[in-house]
Amino acid sequence: MRIRGGGRYSGGRTSRSESFKRAHRVGQKVRGRILRWEDEDLAWVNIDGDPLLANIPSGPAPGSVLAFKVISLNPQIHLQALHGGGGGNLAPALTGVMGFTKARQTFESLIRPHAASLQDQPLAERILTLAELLRTPEIGEAHARVQTAVDGINTLGADRTLSYTPLLLPTAREQATFVKRGVGEFFEVIHEFTLGEFGDCQLVCLHKGERTSYRIKVGRASYAKPLTHLLQKTEALPEHAEFLGAEVLTGAPGGMLSRYFSG
Repeated sequence: MRIRGGGRYSGGRTSRSESFKRAHRVGQKVRGRILRWEDEDLAWVNIDGDPLLANIPSGPAPGSVLAFKVISLNPQIHLQALHGGGGGNLAPALTGVMGFTKARQTFESLIRPHAASLQDQPLAERILTLAELLRTPEIGEAHARVQTAVDGINTLGADRTLSYTPLLLPTAREQATFVKRGVGEFFEVIHEFTLGEFGDCQLVCLHKGERTSYRIKVGRASYAKPLTHLLQKTEALPEHAEFLGAEVLTGAPGGMLSRYFSG
């Protein structure tokens, strides 16, 4: 992806630009997630908590994670899209993740009219209803494209395996599940999603033998209790699991998907 004008960003307000300049240096690699489109080729991008306007003519979907290199900070902020050649598997990662986020957005837009009713159903019934919906050619083909993108990402050799499990919380957007196996019987499952007023969230489950525990990560501490209640209601929480508490979700935009750009 090429950023017009070398990747010129403006913060809209001086405080945003100055905040970005103080927190970054020339030559640094940064990641940003598309928040929304302002115009045909102008989008708001969240980079390390700073919402900035970016000139991006190629039209990636909201939720897409892009990687950039800081070219200059003064007098204006200039970023350049990374295409590989210094980040290992960066080019395949960019292609794979962008393909996944685009396919996921298409599927989620098609399933959205059914999402609320799906979420109100018990999990067993929800599985049957989704299977019926997937027989609809348009929805079934969109879901297949998501799974193909997932398979492609999993060939990159990352330390976690990606899967797509929209049934856990049908009204959520940008869902993705990551599994990392540890030593012996231990493995970790992280389900991340974006949900209405809660914003970005993660459900982190830890499994070792017959013991399972979990914690919830969300943008504000006050959201933890209502989010936990919702996850219990939708049967998204593991059965007979120990609750380890809630944490404020922090980190780079793009959540776990951004790990594919590390290096």
